Amino acid sequence: MKKYCVIGYPIKHSLSPRIFNRAFRRLKIPARYEAVEVAPRDLAKFMRSFREKYAGANVTIPNKEKIIKFLDKLSPEATAVGAVNVIVNRGGKLVGYNTDIFGAMAALKSSIKNLRSKKVVVLGAGGAARAIVHGLKKVGAQVTVLNRTLSHAKKLARDFKLISASRRGFGSLEDFNPAQCDILINATSVGMWPQ
Repeated sequence: MKKYCVIGYPIKHSLSPRIFNRAFRRLKIPARYEAVEVAPRDLAKFMRSFREKYAGANVTIPNKEKIIKFLDKLSPEATAVGAVNVIVNRGGKLVGYNTDIFGAMAALKSSIKNLRSKKVVVLGAGGAARAIVHGLKKVGAQVTVLNRTLSHAKKLARDFKLISASRRGFGSLEDFNPAQCDILINATSVGMWPQ
């Protein structure tokens, strides 16, 4: 029986095991899915046995960027974003993908048909924020990243060329101005279960 998991810290709130295990039963797929709490400091230890134990995994907060150094190959999207949320074990070779881009952009486009030139503020500078910023840049949105740690916001803004002679492209959370924003996206852990 193949085993899959979702890794993150914290992870107890995740509904993924219920969702995937129900799907496996309904589709008669001999597989099991579990949630594994992996703090960033324990990621190397966890990944040492991953190839032998798991056929694949989902990756969530705070490991989406940190997981990359343990993988053998990245999809073009994961390379462009610099974050991974899906790992596939292909015969012992671990391949990282980023599907956050497609999910986030599909959700946005279902409500807003034309994102080009929209002023979008993304709160957060982690893996999910990186995926969202990448997708928004591809459709021509004007993106600003705000984060509690200014250096992280600045790094993301530099990585995705949000900084220009005419605009800063990043700031702290205190810099948020609703009048300068068409769309606000929360890509932080604020609001996660149980708070």
